[in-house]
Amino acid sequence: MVTSEYGSKETKLITYEAPSEDSWLLVSILDENGKTVDEGGFGQIPGEKKGFGNHEGKVSTYRHGKYVVEVKFNDMKGKFSF
Repeated sequence: MVTSEYGSKETKLITYEAPSEDSWLLVSILDENGKTVDEGGFGQIPGEKKGFGNHEGKVSTYRHGKYVVEVKFNDMKGKFSF
């Protein structure tokens, strides 16, 4: 509770976790020939010019076939579902 000459106000503490500046995530879907079908992620990957802004790292494909899902990351933890 904070009290001033203008009255009393209840205060709330809000906490959140921000990812490390060194964290990044890259999720790629590759076809049978190793060609990238879709790619997404988060953060700036070392040595790469482009960065990703997708905090959820969602990628998808709607074509049938055999695929490899490649996940690379640094300084992160999370859940994966297929």
